[in-house]
Amino acid sequence: MNAAHLHLLLNHLPIMGLLFGGLVLFTGLVFRNIVVRKTGLVSLVIAGLLVLPAFFTGEDAEHLLQDAVPSVEHSVIHEHEEAAELSLWLTLFAAATAAGTLFVNRNKETDLLNYLTLLATVIAFATLSNVAKLGGEIRHTEIRESNIEAPSRITPDSED
Repeated sequence: MNAAHLHLLLNHLPIMGLLFGGLVLFTGLVFRNIVVRKTGLVSLVIAGLLVLPAFFTGEDAEHLLQDAVPSVEHSVIHEHEEAAELSLWLTLFAAATAAGTLFVNRNKETDLLNYLTLLATVIAFATLSNVAKLGGEIRHTEIRESNIEAPSRITPDSED
């Protein structure tokens, strides 16, 4: 397994973890279930920690890819990398918010912190989804918006 493979393997974990944890937290809030809320919060903390190996394997994957496939556009990789840096911090913020909410909720449940955590999770998930899209565009040029052409119109032959 090389650095690129490891990066591709790890980068799905925080995205799916945030989705899972956010949905579980939301379910716990809707049904007013403390155990389900805590499960969602713990899941979000774990997902937040999983963003670290996904992020830190990216640099080695970039170097390996540029050496192995010189035709890869550096600007596309750079855009992915810049978006990943922002998402790293937003995901860590969501995880820290979840951890803080778990700590505060030990004594008394606070809906405000639960909803703040859910909001931070939605924002982090949205940015990570964009990072995943940009990462996919590195090798899958067919999904780049700049490569999508308007459909050609078929006009019937007119005979005079």
